[in-house]
Amino acid sequence: MRFIGETRFSLLKPESPNWLASNGSRFGSLEEYRDYLYSTKRLDVRSEIFLDVSLPQLQRASASVDYRHVVSYSETLPATYQLRLEEARRQFDFLVLDRHTGDTTESSSLEVAREIFGPDSPTGGAGTPFGWFRLDDDDLLSADYFEQMRPYVTAANVGMQVSLGSGYTALWKDGCFYDPRSAWSPLIAVGLLSICMFDGTGQVIRPVEAPHHESDRYNPVILDSRKAGYLWVRHLSQDTSLRCVEGGPDEALASIMKDLNRFPRVNSMGEVERLFPLSAERFSPAPSPGLALIAVGHPIPALDERGLRVETGATDRAIQVELTLECGADAVAGNALLGLDLVDSAGIPLGPDDMQDELRQLGLSFSQVPGIGHFRYLASRPGRSDYSVTLNLPDGVFCTSVLLRRWNNPALDIRVARLEIFGMQFRGAPKSKPVKVFIWGSCVSRDPFELDSDIEIVDYRARSSLGSAFAARPLDWENQIDLGSLTSPFQRRMATADVIKSLAVDLRSAEFDALILDFIDERMSTVDFCGSVVTDSPELAAAGLNVPATLKHEPWSENGWALRKAGIVSLLEIVDPSRIIVNRVYWATTDDAGDAFAQARWIAKNNAFLRELYEIIELIPGIRFIDYPDEMLVAGSEHHWGRQPYHYIAELNQYFLFEVEKMLAAD
Repeated sequence: MRFIGETRFSLLKPESPNWLASNGSRFGSLEEYRDYLYSTKRLDVRSEIFLDVSLPQLQRASASVDYRHVVSYSETLPATYQLRLEEARRQFDFLVLDRHTGDTTESSSLEVAREIFGPDSPTGGAGTPFGWFRLDDDDLLSADYFEQMRPYVTAANVGMQVSLGSGYTALWKDGCFYDPRSAWSPLIAVGLLSICMFDGTGQVIRPVEAPHHESDRYNPVILDSRKAGYLWVRHLSQDTSLRCVEGGPDEALASIMKDLNRFPRVNSMGEVERLFPLSAERFSPAPSPGLALIAVGHPIPALDERGLRVETGATDRAIQVELTLECGADAVAGNALLGLDLVDSAGIPLGPDDMQDELRQLGLSFSQVPGIGHFRYLASRPGRSDYSVTLNLPDGVFCTSVLLRRWNNPALDIRVARLEIFGMQFRGAPKSKPVKVFIWGSCVSRDPFELDSDIEIVDYRARSSLGSAFAARPLDWENQIDLGSLTSPFQRRMATADVIKSLAVDLRSAEFDALILDFIDERMSTVDFCGSVVTDSPELAAAGLNVPATLKHEPWSENGWALRKAGIVSLLEIVDPSRIIVNRVYWATTDDAGDAFAQARWIAKNNAFLRELYEIIELIPGIRFIDYPDEMLVAGSEHHWGRQPYHYIAELNQYFLFEVEKMLAAD
């Protein structure tokens, strides 16, 4: 069986339309493009992945097939990396170097294939099919890639392509693959195989050249997603990271991690390591480079009241517990709990009266049942589900073990499929001054700061839409509404700010490191009022705002969208995007008691609006987002502000604060 692969190793193609780096949208001259393409930072990452990880993997995978791999590169590639390619050619006998001179940019891989597999070759001959594929210098193929492709490389399939739709994706940083996820991406470029053949005249019969994601529009494509066939690698030196150039590496990293979150966690790290055996020690299940795996609990088929306890050592500050449970059909929220063995700096266990307020703010209670100590219920539910709990422990408090046990249903079947505990990998240097934030949004962004945090809130604004906050001040508004009639100082302050339009001035004058935004209050309509626009808030209604329905504009109306887009433009004229953090939440459909909200269509409509608004904001380079696992977007049935689709469980507050502190610690 014959295969030929091709990698373009930072091949200089100044006018290629396929990449941000070369299509003219990012760099204004050939020199700028070349400097980017050949930067040491970029090439070091790709050299390590391709030469130290991918090529050894290809050597192992191709042991039973006739294989050549062509590496195309430009003569202008810095000498250090040309020497490394030469060393690799001597190490891997399947490697063929294709050095381009002058303006030549077309790959020679098919010419190499003609020499090896063509009609005049000793091992090939006319009518002998072979597989041809491209592989980027920062992606990997599985150890059984060629075995998976072998059945499809036949004369009957010449002119067709084969896509292995299943694989994995992970973040590459500092020599490790972080947070591997299961990926299903039909027609992905990684390992997309073309079945080719030379005829008697030496002409190649092959599929039509087409963008990989449109392959099925030009050629018959065989899609086989039964087994994983690739590792799609994400890192900060990729072409896609150029979209985040204004926000720097922090924004690029946040963007990668956000995109990874749309893929499910792997069911078995063992399977990942089996398919990429030479890289097994490089895989880390840690959800981010800032955390390290500190303990693992073994899977157990039946969780009971004795529970599963895992020693963590004396870890402090951030602790994150990731687990997968399979619960019986009668499971409800609270049928499983997570216990933490907490001690002070002297190693003395914390009792029920120690640090009550601080620990209660973390959502932790103390149980008098022996062996439990401080604990938190899990939102257990029937079937297989992933759970994530993040805690920022108070200063001087250490967690020495974690307990997982069944609760309040002795007959319930619970299987622990995964239990992983992560802790802070490094503390970082202390900041020379307190970190300050300005919050513009709702309680979903304000409430988390009631927990233990060194972050200072310089101002908090709510009840004001993007569509009205930066409009002109209404004329003669004093004769239309009575803000003094509002008895709540907070409500009076919020309504006044929306009417007199003070936000722009306050943003310009306040000292803050980050502006935190959420768009929960965008659910309210905007109102044409006294020659301007205000938000149709309950506070203004209580102050006497009473206008015809024709003057009100729902958020998703044409006028509503136009006002909000204008508000975004005004905001960006005041605050640099790199200082903006968007709390990306969606309305919950159920609460932590398992009860669904009745207004399903209203929730869906607001979530669709939020999704479109987030997509607009995402186009702005530099803005960072906080995203959540699906299991956290659950309403609190006993939330202190009331049961609403946008009043969430305590775990979400913990997660939000942890993510904000991570972002601001890196600034």
